[in-house]
Amino acid sequence: LWTFEKYTDRRRLDPLLTFLWYPSGLNPVSPKQAGWPTSYYFEIAPNRAGYVYSRSEWDNERAHFFAFVTRYTGANHQHYDHNTFLFHAFGDEFGTHRNIYGYSDPDHGADKEHNIVIVDGGGWPANDRSGSAGDDCSTGGLMVGLGLGHFADYARGDAKESYRDNSVRGSCPALRADRAVLFVKQGPVPYLLVTDDIQQSTGRHDYDWLWYSLDSTVTGSGTCAD
Repeated sequence: LWTFEKYTDRRRLDPLLTFLWYPSGLNPVSPKQAGWPTSYYFEIAPNRAGYVYSRSEWDNERAHFFAFVTRYTGANHQHYDHNTFLFHAFGDEFGTHRNIYGYSDPDHGADKEHNIVIVDGGGWPANDRSGSAGDDCSTGGLMVGLGLGHFADYARGDAKESYRDNSVRGSCPALRADRAVLFVKQGPVPYLLVTDDIQQSTGRHDYDWLWYSLDSTVTGSGTCAD
């Protein structure tokens, strides 16, 4: 309700519906007032997979923001975004998902849309059924490390099962596909550390480490003051 009161463009609301459904008995309280933690893990499967959302503070549009996802099962309209992340700081999108292909594009839902490590040029699912929006993916990720706190947040995902392509007969999982992330959100300058330990198989492969970022408006000499 606090978010609604602060950010809603009331010119676009139906006044009758607002009158009928507005919860007048509730007091709008910001997450900061309520003392909510600035990070939370949403577990969406019993095998410990899901989403980590974190920010440096509440009630500040320029707060530093981080999200991490470990997928857990096949589902329609999903994307190949195992162990991917988002990262915003100082009001700029330093790690984003703007490289998204439309439904009619053959790369829609493929791995190279996201901030992950792709193997041999990416493009999985290679033989995805037309219009299936990536539901031939294999996304058997696990959250194998997690530590959330006021100063920093840590997460580690095991995505080796996600590095098989269910649309290709005989496709196997990776030998290793671990990603660890550390989001240090307090202090004068926030930072994000991302490390990967990945080996697709015993053969030779090309690995591309993807991090999509928009043109930044941030300027300065790289000092804490700037």
